[in-house]
Amino acid sequence: MPAISIQTAFQGGGAKLGTLIAAAKSLHEAQKRGDFLVTRIAGTSAGAIVAAMLASGHDPSIFAARVRELAPKYLGPIVRKRHKLLRGYDFVQGVPLFDTQLYRTFLRELFTVDGRPLTYVSDLKGIEHVYFYSTDVRTRKPRVFEKTSAELLVDALFHSSALPFIFASFKDMAGLIDGGIINNFPANILDKPKEFGEVVGFSFPRSEIQMEHSSAASFAKSIVETMMDNAVDLALSRLDSRNIHLLDTKTTTLQFDEALRDDLGTDFQRHVKGVDLFLDGVKKRMWLEGVGLDQVNALDRIDQYYRAVSKDDLIDVPIVKTTYRCNALKDHDPSKLDECTVELELVPRKRPARTFSFQIGVASHSFHEKANELGIHVTDSQGRSIDATIIPVVAEISGLGTPAAKIIILFHEELAVGNQYRLSFSAPTSEVLYDLTASQKTDFVRFSLNVVDRVEKLYLIAYVPSEFKNVELVDWNKPAAKETWKTGQQMSRDEVQKIASPLGGFHVIGWTAENLVRGNAAGFKASIP
Repeated sequence: MPAISIQTAFQGGGAKLGTLIAAAKSLHEAQKRGDFLVTRIAGTSAGAIVAAMLASGHDPSIFAARVRELAPKYLGPIVRKRHKLLRGYDFVQGVPLFDTQLYRTFLRELFTVDGRPLTYVSDLKGIEHVYFYSTDVRTRKPRVFEKTSAELLVDALFHSSALPFIFASFKDMAGLIDGGIINNFPANILDKPKEFGEVVGFSFPRSEIQMEHSSAASFAKSIVETMMDNAVDLALSRLDSRNIHLLDTKTTTLQFDEALRDDLGTDFQRHVKGVDLFLDGVKKRMWLEGVGLDQVNALDRIDQYYRAVSKDDLIDVPIVKTTYRCNALKDHDPSKLDECTVELELVPRKRPARTFSFQIGVASHSFHEKANELGIHVTDSQGRSIDATIIPVVAEISGLGTPAAKIIILFHEELAVGNQYRLSFSAPTSEVLYDLTASQKTDFVRFSLNVVDRVEKLYLIAYVPSEFKNVELVDWNKPAAKETWKTGQQMSRDEVQKIASPLGGFHVIGWTAENLVRGNAAGFKASIP
């Protein structure tokens, strides 16, 4: 498969530089594998610095190490912690709050690799088209640095990241300040998708914190951030949301110490892996679209493949346990979501198994999550996780004709014959046993076996509020059309305690039925005496 051409935009973020480098690292590796070809790249402020790293052709890990190496030498002196009165005097005199010359020196040393400096923007040989965004306050227009101009790399990156008053003042002759003031996510310059590819962007989640203004400085800061954030929102709205990755970090714009400790330290590989997953999804989707294979056709082929390879994969399911936590009943609030967890015991029969499939009914007490968001986990009898590829196939595609989702699981290792494995997933549901609060004080829980072909033992567990601990359970015997009812019985307290852990504020009740086959249903009526 040939490399997919894409354009890339990096949002500015100050001290969030570490997460942006992680994104560049992932994209660099994807290019090495031949997954993508970055044809054009754009960035603002810290995003421009990281765009330069990727465009250099060097491994971004080298620059991550350089930042960690240079930070102790430059970070403190650049910030220049001074008394607020002196800072106020500097502000009036047009002296930037941070040391601009040291910052330039830091950039110069950062982009010196193996003793060879990257002097000009044109020295960035890894990507053909490069754009660094800055703001010209004299013309009130953007200034974009490109490889075609004979600009010093340090100048371009400095001007793109020169925050007003922090690194730039009214006395600066250049009149160039941080590009983020008008465009902190410069994806708009990356046009012509048919020629250069779709835009893949790296941004940050919008902060939901409500600002409180205790000074003129905080008020001014809030005004600037409002302008910047809304410009970013506008730029993001013009892109395919599937091509945007929001980098998860707690670091704020000026928290450089935290960035070194977390984003460039303990969390760096986590950030890389997060971008790896994002890019893998983008690659697969773009490839399918590129070959004209729509999602329905693709899933149909997956289903055909599964049927072919799974016909001899016989897996018994001795036990199914469904557990509800009745949050709505506890709070007397029907809008409060309940929690449902389903656990299946799997035992391969006759030969090792590599595949498994089941269905999830979504009619009564419907799941609110999509099938691919259920958080499906598989473990062996020792609790070791079994890696697996989860493929959801919705009813409308698979032709099941029922309101259900079919889940195909491809295990990354064989499940051994006779060994026990556990498959589990959780999802929100709603109003389980909530009618116990109504005048009739009764409600029902039922289970239809469309999960697998046969189950030896079914457990229905419900955590009800402690105030309902005198609830009584009886067999319901209300099969739907084409269903056969399987009689069950209430579990004793000892039986329930063996399979359900206590939970503060809740009383546990249980129901069990045996030897169910596909098409059977079981359940109970709960009532308050």
